[in-house]
Amino acid sequence: RPADPTVFSDSNGNSLDAFIFVDENNNNRYPARDATDTPGGLTTNAMTAVEVQTLLNEAINVANLSRAQIRVPVGTQARVTTSVVDTNGEILGMGRTRDGPIFGADVSLQKARTATFFSGTGRLSGTAPAELLRGVPAPKYLSPVPQPVDPTTLVANLAVLDSPAPTISGYVDALQEFLGVRDALEATGAVVAFADRSGGNLSRPNYPDGPDNGPPGPLSKPPGEWSVFSVGLQLD
Repeated sequence: RPADPTVFSDSNGNSLDAFIFVDENNNNRYPARDATDTPGGLTTNAMTAVEVQTLLNEAINVANLSRAQIRVPVGTQARVTTSVVDTNGEILGMGRTRDGPIFGADVSLQKARTATFFSGTGRLSGTAPAELLRGVPAPKYLSPVPQPVDPTTLVANLAVLDSPAPTISGYVDALQEFLGVRDALEATGAVVAFADRSGGNLSRPNYPDGPDNGPPGPLSKPPGEWSVFSVGLQLD
């Protein structure tokens, strides 16, 4: 439903023509609220509800001034969902422009959480991205099924490939080498902010986007292993 124009307004107090997600009683499901984390070990570093609302308003204002790339007629403004999360992944607030795609709600949240996760270099107490990724079990791939396929023995013939044998920690090592920063994503590293687009670029089979002869991004697969069904860290 339409958002309260006195809450979703620009710096001059003008309505942003924003919309919100509501429950069965028409109440805002994701109003701006204080963060649940303690960045740097200090509760005073956590975002406040006022700061969250400011971020939502600024993002929607930018969207209202932006040209959409996938809408017609040409010149139509961007239609998006905006989300703010804390380092625990908790939703602190959401809003959307008029006619923002429904699927964008999930996309927006995942992008916010991804950016927050990869921006975790320097986090302590076992919450740095490198430590969390190294704790994820190695992916397993099924080997090709013998041809011709016999439906009666298909399941019995399934086996796991021995090679290639990627590990999630291998992506961490590849990222650090690619960036030339040995403590990237580590608790010992300097705090660096990642955008969701940063992770996307580093996950491309050809880096950067455009030329088809570039090296694979460190979060992607090497030539001969990449496919739309096996893109790298995202699916592993």
